[in-house]
Amino acid sequence: MTGIRVKRVRHDGAKEYLINVLKAWKEGKGITSEMTAPYKEQQNGKKERVNRTLMQRVRAAPIDAGAEEELWAEALGSFVHVLNRSPKAGLDVTPLEALTGRRPNVSGFRVWRIRAWALKPKKQQRKLEPRTDEGRFVG
Repeated sequence: MTGIRVKRVRHDGAKEYLINVLKAWKEGKGITSEMTAPYKEQQNGKKERVNRTLMQRVRAAPIDAGAEEELWAEALGSFVHVLNRSPKAGLDVTPLEALTGRRPNVSGFRVWRIRAWALKPKKQQRKLEPRTDEGRFVG
């Protein structure tokens, strides 16, 4: 979608990366595979550090916000969105800006699981009742 070509994939030799269909597809695209030793996070440092950071946030968010554990996927998506629009050590720009050349718009950032109100559809609105439903922001 971006026009940027994947050159290599680094993985720990997990079975999902070793199936023949995926191998053939990668070879057809000119993508090389680099295998690291299993359970040796040091060999895949940046990716493992990002995963660790995200999982720490995902574990903490439902506890902090009093949310249901079932919202972990929404929490993960929100944190990835924020992480891609946040400054990184060693970069003069955010990851999104490095990819697109445009500064990210962060004006819509909200606290995860904060109170929010959703406007009811016109047909559900009654004359003297509230026109909104209270909920929690998880996007």
